Amino acid sequence: MARREAAFAEDIAVSLGAWAYAPGLPVITIVLGIVAFGLPDLLGPGGLLISLPAELLLLGWAGTQRIWYLRLLRGRQLERQELWPFTWAFLGRYVALGFLAGFVFAVVAVPLSVAVNGPVARTIVGLPVVFVGDFVLTFVTPALAFSTRQVSEALSIGWRTLWDGWPATAPYAVAAPLLLIGAGQLLSRTLGAGGFAASLVGLLLALWFKGATAVYYLRIHRVGDDGAA
Repeated sequence: MARREAAFAEDIAVSLGAWAYAPGLPVITIVLGIVAFGLPDLLGPGGLLISLPAELLLLGWAGTQRIWYLRLLRGRQLERQELWPFTWAFLGRYVALGFLAGFVFAVVAVPLSVAVNGPVARTIVGLPVVFVGDFVLTFVTPALAFSTRQVSEALSIGWRTLWDGWPATAPYAVAAPLLLIGAGQLLSRTLGAGGFAASLVGLLLALWFKGATAVYYLRIHRVGDDGAA
């Protein structure tokens, strides 16, 4: 148990330490988050014309983030001119995964939420579904960046990685969704403009855990410097 926790703690530290060598990684993530989640509040309906493309870019950016971590772990940087080509290359596959996850959520959570009354009850019903989804996709999302372009193959690789490494993979699968859900709920209740603030904090927390998961994944799988781009 101690050895497993130490490995997770070390990977979390490596992920956070990488930001010092590539401050653009969290900065660009936050800028995209501000454009995606803040402009509708500032500009009203007109802000949606800019925020919706930014939300799409965040999906492709999820792959670029992982390639940046990959390069940093190998003592290299992701060059400025590579940011857009990587993000564009990853966009389609992460959109497809998002549609699949959204469909499953709708099929499972929406009927349950309709059956209960009040926002608190609906939140209680929805959170376990979100947690299970994050748990299952722990190594699916890095597989899409590092190993394959196909969502079906990424699901297979991610599932095998999760269970072949169990219980060493448990902290990666459990800690991230618990912290993200907890922080989001806490901030949305305690801050005036909680939704926007929680989204930005959630983006940084997600980036932090993505790095730790990437470190673990790259110890297990052989990956080229460009991943599966």
